[in-house]
Amino acid sequence: MYYAYLQLLALLGDAAGQPVDLLALPTARQLDLPERGTYGLQVNVTDNRVAVELTFENNPLEFTLGQNLSTVAVAGILAAIAIPAYQGYTLRAQVLAGLEQAAPVRAALARYHAEHGHYPPASALTEIKLPGPRPPLADIRVAPESGQIMLTFGPSGRLADRHLVLSPVAEGGTVRWRCTSDLDTRLLPARCR
Repeated sequence: MYYAYLQLLALLGDAAGQPVDLLALPTARQLDLPERGTYGLQVNVTDNRVAVELTFENNPLEFTLGQNLSTVAVAGILAAIAIPAYQGYTLRAQVLAGLEQAAPVRAALARYHAEHGHYPPASALTEIKLPGPRPPLADIRVAPESGQIMLTFGPSGRLADRHLVLSPVAEGGTVRWRCTSDLDTRLLPARCR
């Protein structure tokens, strides 16, 4: 069973982009794992949290200090994978939150383009009510004439001073948005990759 968990750990590591060196981990014999008993692994993912729970069920009389330590070791290994995966999840959520803050600006620019046939010059940008940036964004700017929206993340954290630029592409009376960014592509929503 331990080796099945190691394979699962390797799969989770690959999915999270955090390779796991299985040869560096102890063997079942080195951990003195019992031959009988059951182990359980439960992974819960919600909007705000990723939880990994490891359970061990066996006869209480068979529990020894060595077996308890093996459970702790396996839990530690799983935590080493779950924590980076959770951090990546929260960063992706922050990027998506920043992108959603630009939704009213995208709608206003598309409306202006539909009415005037071009994007607003600097003098007309006052017609577009830019929302004040809220975390995780530090700034939202619109480039005159081109209609590009630049989202600046910050002021602190792993996204600090990173940018996501939304460029409008008018086709057949509709405006689509193309993304460019200096963020790691793994952090970008699917529509921006």
